[in-house]
Amino acid sequence: MKKIIISLTLALFCTLNVNANTWEVVVPDEISWTSRFILTELKELRSSQEQLKREIFVEIQKRELETVDRALSYSANTVNFFFVFLTIVIMWFWIVWWRTLWDIKKSTKESMDRETSKIISNFQKKIEELELEQKVNILWRQFNILDSDKEKMSILDRIYYIKPESQYVSIERSNVYLSMWLYDKVLELSEWIISSERAKHQPQAYFNKTCAYALLEEDNNAIDSLTHLLNLAPDYKDSVLESPYLEWFLTNPNVKKILS
Repeated sequence: MKKIIISLTLALFCTLNVNANTWEVVVPDEISWTSRFILTELKELRSSQEQLKREIFVEIQKRELETVDRALSYSANTVNFFFVFLTIVIMWFWIVWWRTLWDIKKSTKESMDRETSKIISNFQKKIEELELEQKVNILWRQFNILDSDKEKMSILDRIYYIKPESQYVSIERSNVYLSMWLYDKVLELSEWIISSERAKHQPQAYFNKTCAYALLEEDNNAIDSLTHLLNLAPDYKDSVLESPYLEWFLTNPNVKKILS
């Protein structure tokens, strides 16, 4: 047996032929069948080992490729995730910024529109007031140059229509009624002026009231009105003494006492 193994070994070393790619076992023709069988098995074993190496190498390459592919896929997914995340964040900030900017722009525009409308409204109101004042001044100039009481009353009606809160219109009405000898109207209007919160301190109303009572020969009421007039406006004493409506009334001793 030892001889057979030695002979096989020598035969194997002698018959090996190395190529650039594979190992090839050349079996001589002169060896026995048993040696031939053993050599054939060795050849098949060598081929199986080479095939196994190739399969292992292919498997290793396949696993390495799979590992690299997984790594690349993970990196790509991570990059895509961060890209999508950053895109969403940027879009959110852009939307918030755009919304905030839009709100600021809208509020600024609304504020400017309100201020502009307010300025225009105030300006128009001032213009209208100036126009009304100008009309009223023109009517007062016309009133001062007229001689007819009816025309004066017509002018006063127009002024009252434009400016009903004017207390001077009521005073001038009372003066015109006095010159027209409409004493009841003078008293009625004078009482209204005196009782009005706007013109209760108008001495001319007390003066016209005094004149109307004096012309109606109601001396007690006239003296009472004269007393209120002089208490309110002592400088009206000269107007009372010079008034043509009070000539007979001034002869009353009580009136003289009040005026002294």
